[in-house]
Amino acid sequence: MSHSQIEQPRTGPISAEALARLDFLQSRPCGCGVLQGPACSGKSALLRELAVAADRIGALVAHVDGQSLDARGLLWELAAEWQIAPTVDAHSRRLTQDVRDFVHGSAAAGRRIAILLDHADRMEHTAGLTVARLLHECAWQQGLMLIWAANSPLQGDAADLLLPFTELRIDCPLPTTPEIADYARAVWGHSADKDLLPQLAEQLAGLSRSDLRRAERLSRLSQLT
Repeated sequence: MSHSQIEQPRTGPISAEALARLDFLQSRPCGCGVLQGPACSGKSALLRELAVAADRIGALVAHVDGQSLDARGLLWELAAEWQIAPTVDAHSRRLTQDVRDFVHGSAAAGRRIAILLDHADRMEHTAGLTVARLLHECAWQQGLMLIWAANSPLQGDAADLLLPFTELRIDCPLPTTPEIADYARAVWGHSADKDLLPQLAEQLAGLSRSDLRRAERLSRLSQLT
C-alpha cells in the first residue's frame, strides 16, 4: 500500500509531540517508547508517520503489525522488512540469529535500527519475549529504537515484558470534534465547495463520533461519484 493510499496521519499537538519524542529516543543508546490510547484514536496512523520520519533520518526501519504474531512470525516480519531474506525452511534458531546479527552488525557500522510495532498488546507471549531479548541485548550499545503501540490501559504480556525497558509514553486520546473537522478539510482539500466546507466538516465530525478510522472512511466515501 502506497503512502497516498493510507489515511492521512493525525495532525496537531499529539503528532508534534510524538515526533519530538522520536528525536529524544534517537539520542538514547537504546530507546524504547510506548504509544497508548483507546481503539480508533489514530495510533496506527501516527505510528506510520513515525516510521516515515525515522526513515528520513536514516534509520533502518521495520514497521510491523504484531497482532497474533508468535516469535517465529515476528522474526519473519523483521527479516522481510530489513530484506535479510532467510531461507524458506529456516528454523526459529536460525531466524533469531539472522535478526540478531543484522541488528548488532548495523549498530557496529553506526546505523540506527528502528522497530515500529503496532498492536503490541495483541501479539503472543513468545513474540513479546523476542522483543524484550533484543532490547536487553542492545541496552549496552547505540543501535536500537523501539516504539510500540497498545490500547490503554496497558495490560497483559506486552506491558509486563516491555514496560521495564520503556522510557517514555505518548498518550493518544480520542480526537476532538475540531480535530476531526480539520482532518476532513485536509482530506477534501479543494474538492469541496469552499462555502459549504465548514458545515460539511462539522457534520462529518458528528457522524464519526470521535472515531478517526470512521472519519477516514466517511471522508473517502464522500469523494466517490
